Amino acid sequence: KQEKDSSSEPKVTSVKELVDSIENKLLDKKTYFDDQLFQDNCEKLYGISTDKLADGGLLYSSNGSNADEISVLRTKDGTDCEEHLKKRLDSRKQDFDSYRPEELPKLDKAQIFSKNGYSILIISDDAQAIRKIIEDKI
Repeated sequence: KQEKDSSSEPKVTSVKELVDSIENKLLDKKTYFDDQLFQDNCEKLYGISTDKLADGGLLYSSNGSNADEISVLRTKDGTDCEEHLKKRLDSRKQDFDSYRPEELPKLDKAQIFSKNGYSILIISDDAQAIRKIIEDKI
């Protein structure tokens, strides 16, 4: 039984390690907490300042016509960021509503969840499968 308890320990040590483990042909760009791009856009994308975060990452499509994205946030105090990620999802829905409405079904099936101090948003046709991969790693 002790072994089962230890399996609930996080299996990745950073958001970068987690994000780097996800492979999806539409998600071809990455930025991490230590990157200037992430720092510059954190408040705009998530409505949270980087000084509240311990780690973060964004995996996204360089082709602006795809809504695909995986956002991973980890706060310094371990509180979840689901509300910030819900606002991000709402923003993406507004962006694509008139621009590319064919992307809306993928946005409607997006996954937002928190586990072991990570808060995650997944926008993808494969959102459920990607969620399983992430949950197994954290």
